[in-house]
Amino acid sequence: MALAWNDWQRISKTRKQHKCEVTGESIPIGSACWKFTGVYEGEFQRWYCTDEAKQFWDKLPHDPDGYECSIVGDMMREASKNAV
Repeated sequence: MALAWNDWQRISKTRKQHKCEVTGESIPIGSACWKFTGVYEGEFQRWYCTDEAKQFWDKLPHDPDGYECSIVGDMMREASKNAV
């Protein structure tokens, strides 16, 4: 099932610590990041990601079924290994 609704919100300064759902990295208090809110496969989701993860995500080709965070994280790790 395709993504039904989503919204990305820029967070300029977090009030508490979060975890990047894409990379698994910690997002410390006071950091800038992105918050995703939406419905995917009928389930409501809200999660955070780093600027780097969002930039990488934005460069991916459109997929009408959407991407899973863990898959994008794997693709980011693979791209960084190939860049070295």
